Amino acid sequence: MLINYKPVGDKVLVDLIPPKSHTAGGLLVPESVRDQPVEGVVVKLGTGQTGRKGDRTEFQVQVGDRVLIPRFDGEDVVINRRTFKQFNSHQLLAIVQ
Repeated sequence: MLINYKPVGDKVLVDLIPPKSHTAGGLLVPESVRDQPVEGVVVKLGTGQTGRKGDRTEFQVQVGDRVLIPRFDGEDVVINRRTFKQFNSHQLLAIVQ
């Protein structure tokens, strides 16, 4: 699916996890009042950031990590009619374990 897509630099491509559509009590939450997704799964890593001496900085996340993301940040990327978010690696808030 994403074979031909490779982010550049310290970019990270994240597949968003949609917010729950039902409450704990089983009530349906209308789409108009659901929050923006704040969690996602890392699906692609960029080439890495190059330091001043030419060395590459390692990513703190790996493909498959579940991460917390800023609610209104990142760039939308549409691939095969599916929307992903792309972030700089330093914009990711935390790894969820």
